[in-house]
Amino acid sequence: MALVIFNPDHEMALASNNSSFIPPLTAAWMQEDLATLPYWYSCGDNILSRHDISSSMKEIAGITGISNSIICNSRQLASLKNEKVIPWGWNKSIATTLKNIGIVNIPDDNWLETVRTMSSRSFSIQLLDRLRYIEGTCGERELITDENRLKEMFPSKNEYILKSLWSNSGKGILWCRGNITQQTMNRAVADIKKYGGIIAEPIYQKEKDFAMEYRIEEGKASLIGYSLFNTNIYGVYESNEIMSDEAIRNELSRYISLELIDRANLIITEFINQNIAPHYEGCLGIDMMICRNHGGDGFLLHPCVEINLRMNMGIAAHEIYRRIVKEGSKGKYYIDYNKSTDKLKERDSLFKKQFPLVFENERIRSGYMSLTPIYRDTCYNAYIIIE
Repeated sequence: MALVIFNPDHEMALASNNSSFIPPLTAAWMQEDLATLPYWYSCGDNILSRHDISSSMKEIAGITGISNSIICNSRQLASLKNEKVIPWGWNKSIATTLKNIGIVNIPDDNWLETVRTMSSRSFSIQLLDRLRYIEGTCGERELITDENRLKEMFPSKNEYILKSLWSNSGKGILWCRGNITQQTMNRAVADIKKYGGIIAEPIYQKEKDFAMEYRIEEGKASLIGYSLFNTNIYGVYESNEIMSDEAIRNELSRYISLELIDRANLIITEFINQNIAPHYEGCLGIDMMICRNHGGDGFLLHPCVEINLRMNMGIAAHEIYRRIVKEGSKGKYYIDYNKSTDKLKERDSLFKKQFPLVFENERIRSGYMSLTPIYRDTCYNAYIIIE
């Protein structure tokens, strides 16, 4: 058993590199509101949360065989001080917080600094350089460390996207379509001064977002499966498709060959085993894109948009499908935000009526299910709708 913690402010904490990091209110609300989310993707673990799940959720857990526990008080937590800890992601802030409440198994500062380095978008350049010469792929990425180099790039006939070194679900991204405004230049220069650089990439004609998800155990990487996800026009995460790996591969094969995907997987696995697995254990995802072939027909694979050295929504959706959804069913996994708790409750009540749960062989065949409870001050809610 392990103590599992949802800390979605992980990337912001990595960027700050401060053991006393204080997240913005929205991130703190998300952490509290979605604290029980790991209940549905973990296996036989203890989930740290201020709130318990609802009685209806416990009933569904009983039907589907979920056997995790919710840890709500300090007495329960004290009994687990020697257990293995699995946060959403490791950083100095979460390590310090856990140490201060008596948790013993905390990684040291050297290990945390290594994870931070490997979580940087600049580290992903090494993997992209191995992958982008495969026929049928695209992808360029440059680490800009000098303000003069940034000024040399504009104005340009090309369109660029500038990204902070540490990802945050679509935040920290600046769009430059041919030219760069003074405000954008100022923000980019501030990033260079604060973090030592900023990433510049061409803007591609994206068709699909997906990811390959991995787990590292005992120094070796293995493919967990695939994630097909959706973002808004600004690249901010919205939802995941709930479906089997086979169904996701079939969807991807409408655009690119499965042989290309499998070849990329071999190179990625080798890279992880050589460069990440000696230093890290846990989950990671490689975000990818299917892009239109600029100036040609068909589609290309962008094989490394980001490396997410942490748990992620794609793995959560994958494990939720595997643990509680009937094989072959399809649906969507959503993270919803609303300042009004009443609006969340209205949507929850409406969807329960519109999409009643139907079970088959102790799995959800169809219907709506809230994955996290909605209390009087809830702003964030995770849920699934199975067709």
